[in-house]
Amino acid sequence: MSNYMKVTRNPATKEFETAYWMDGYFGKHRYGVRFDDGGVYMEETFTDDDFLSPEEEAIILWERSSDIDTWEDVARVISIMTPEQRKQPVQCVLGNPDNNAVQECLVGVSIGTVSQFEFGACRSIHNSKYCPDDIVMLLDANPYAEDGTVAWDWSNPDKEVPIYEKDGPTKPEYQRPPKQVDA
Repeated sequence: MSNYMKVTRNPATKEFETAYWMDGYFGKHRYGVRFDDGGVYMEETFTDDDFLSPEEEAIILWERSSDIDTWEDVARVISIMTPEQRKQPVQCVLGNPDNNAVQECLVGVSIGTVSQFEFGACRSIHNSKYCPDDIVMLLDANPYAEDGTVAWDWSNPDKEVPIYEKDGPTKPEYQRPPKQVDA
């Protein structure tokens, strides 16, 4: 027996919501079913009509998982992923999904505080100030590259352009024009 999340009809609202099924809440192997409104019910409260098919549940969980504002939200999304999905590399995409341009996936390299990563100039989304204790995820477009590795600019969907500056970039990537080299 274990704790898990399952879309369940809330007895108070009569709506399908994500509920937290907690093993042992009402005694040995007796689940307590907690909803976001704070209500906790015995598992015997629910009938088959209070659950969705696995396909319907998966759709609702993914729709509700799209908005993340806190690390708790990240943990919630991870908890509803399949084991196969959790084994995929962490990737982040910058940009607007309505934009038809090719979007580069950035790899999540590490999680830590602003000060652990030694960022001296990092503006927090909370107050637009430097907050050294804010938890952040460090992203990189090519974190496993060795010196001299060719990176590719895919901003033009019709062709790939290799980018490489032997002495390292002098400007951030978004401020530099792509530099074509012989690959």
